[in-house]
Amino acid sequence: MHIIKSICHKFEERNIKYCHFKSNQHLDESFNGDTDFDILIDHNKKTEVDIVLSQFDCKRFTPVGIGIYPGVEDWYAFDPVTGKMFHIHLHYQLATGKQYVKEYILPWNEIVLNNAVKDEKYNIYISHPNVEIILLITRMIVKSKLRDSIKAKIGLYNTHSSLQTEYEYLKNKIDIEDLNNYLSSMYSPKEAILLLEIINNNIITSQNFKKLSKIVRKSFRDDKRMGSLKAFSLANFYKLFRIYRRIERKLGKFNMFRKATVSGGKIICFIGVDGSGKSTLTTEINRWLRKGKVENTKVYMGSGDGKKSLFPKIIGTMRKKQQKRKNMKTQSLGDNKPKKENISILFTKDPLKYIKNYIKALEMYSIAKSNRKKIIKMHAYRLNGGVSIVDRYPQLEQVGINDGLKLKEYADKLNSKILRRLAIREKNILQIVNDIYPDFVFRLNISAEVSLQRKPDENTDYDYFNKKAQLVKALKYSNSVLYDIDAEKDYDKVLLEIKKIIWNNF
Repeated sequence: MHIIKSICHKFEERNIKYCHFKSNQHLDESFNGDTDFDILIDHNKKTEVDIVLSQFDCKRFTPVGIGIYPGVEDWYAFDPVTGKMFHIHLHYQLATGKQYVKEYILPWNEIVLNNAVKDEKYNIYISHPNVEIILLITRMIVKSKLRDSIKAKIGLYNTHSSLQTEYEYLKNKIDIEDLNNYLSSMYSPKEAILLLEIINNNIITSQNFKKLSKIVRKSFRDDKRMGSLKAFSLANFYKLFRIYRRIERKLGKFNMFRKATVSGGKIICFIGVDGSGKSTLTTEINRWLRKGKVENTKVYMGSGDGKKSLFPKIIGTMRKKQQKRKNMKTQSLGDNKPKKENISILFTKDPLKYIKNYIKALEMYSIAKSNRKKIIKMHAYRLNGGVSIVDRYPQLEQVGINDGLKLKEYADKLNSKILRRLAIREKNILQIVNDIYPDFVFRLNISAEVSLQRKPDENTDYDYFNKKAQLVKALKYSNSVLYDIDAEKDYDKVLLEIKKIIWNNF
């Protein structure tokens, strides 16, 4: 049985009144995990509701800064079979109004809950169509913008296409005679007559919008959390603030504007050899959490793909072009086995090779500095409740490989005093990993044979891959919780296993 059905049936067993009270037209999308479940619930059963949700291992999340309303909670259910998350928007009262503010609290809890009906397809309680259409036109007015009122005054108002579609969907389900009874219980008798006439029309005209606006705002002037001016000002401030935050995000800052776990933020790291699936899994987990509106960001810490500072980016672009030409040449010669590096390189003997390695060393130093900044940002992000999904993480257990210290190797190879001083700085820079470390690390284990099969164009040296695989297995990350994952299994099984572990740690 679908987990949401199971939760709803448990509510029924415990005599907890509930119903999915709006957008019932989109229940298919909700059950597929594409949209939220907006569930109104008996406010007298708060403790029992929490018990039921805990029984199904649901987790509570909180909006960060914006979108916090009284009597509304954000819970998530996880389906361990499909790995999908379902967002339950739990309403103990009918908060509605302007986006991010919800200044109105409609006094209809009992009417909505007492008249709920069972949905034939999903067998859960939903609002009665006659009640839902009254809710729809009421919410349409209190959520309307200033420009809607201006358009209505000059005769240019048009109902938004999504609202019109929902309106027409409900019109086909209502009973006009019965609707009048509901209107009389939710509005005054005089207002009910006017509303019935408006609902009978196939479209909300400018004239009808003005009539509706007058009726609704007058009826609920005493059911507002704040005045109209304050609500208008806050709504517009929050919109501008979110735009500002999005611009900051584009510029690389780790800011918050989704929902955060009540258990606190996390740094989740993936390590493994080439072909183990680090990049694919970090992308998939980032997408999974973002779809659920969970505050998270994806971070790349290595020297390959991903966001880098300017110097490594320039060098990396040049190297890729050079490597492409080299690969074409080696393929034509039938040899793509890596050449062994000399133990030391002298400028007098091979100046070009010396310069290339020197530039590579400077690139490694720049990346170390950049990684330190990323770690500090991720830590602040974690303290605010954000989840960082990290591809690789610097470590001090091994030198010269697996995101360990690299400059000493270059300093010895090039016999450079400057690089030796930079190697000391690099070590000091990366000491931060002893203080700021991942909450948990996924080690993706695959054999050298599988690594070669998955990355046939990058290298053909079995010993190189085998050595790297053994070194990855030797990493401890002693300050973090380490999970060993058999990444040779079917990808969907690996992904589901990781999702389950992440969910259990929220």
